[in-house]
Amino acid sequence: MSAAATAASEATEGSQTKAVTKSKTKVSNTLDFSFSNLTCWEDIDDEEPRAGVCKQVRSTKPSIDITTLKFNNNVITTLAPMQAVLERTLWDLSVVTMVDLSFNGLESIGDEFTCLPHLGILYLHGNEVSKLKEVKRLGKLDNLKVLSLHGNNIEKEEGYRNFVIMSIPTLRKLDFTTITKADQQRASLWKQVHAPKKLVGKRPTP
Repeated sequence: MSAAATAASEATEGSQTKAVTKSKTKVSNTLDFSFSNLTCWEDIDDEEPRAGVCKQVRSTKPSIDITTLKFNNNVITTLAPMQAVLERTLWDLSVVTMVDLSFNGLESIGDEFTCLPHLGILYLHGNEVSKLKEVKRLGKLDNLKVLSLHGNNIEKEEGYRNFVIMSIPTLRKLDFTTITKADQQRASLWKQVHAPKKLVGKRPTP
């Protein structure tokens, strides 16, 4: 082999080694607690994630932002302590853009997700949410574009899809199905037909 060919071969091998090393050292931006048998949010304090980055110490700024949180396939039944736990687990909640809480035992939807102002993707399918009106609380999330709720009891309620679309105007995809202009028009008409009737004969407030 000529000197030029040897040099070219060594250069190629060197670039391939660097690429492999880079791929191996690449840090994930996902905090993954899926399939961890979590029964409550406080369990996170005593657990380490299955893969991806470790929990962040708030006293030290991390080298990478955690943008994706995976808590799917656990036994979490309430959102109540979520914000407090995340605040002591993550450096910055404002950079979180995706949360997966599918296949848990959540029975209701509260205002806890408002602590994640840039949340754009939220998976809640396969839970136990039974009150459709609670979906309105997700309308406070100005950046929510993708939502899954199928597999909850609310999916069986009449007007389910129309109600969700009207409650969260920013949505672009519901239950992994794109929301079309026709969907929006149907939801708008549905809202007009099913709007609460004004009370008749009610004395005006002075």
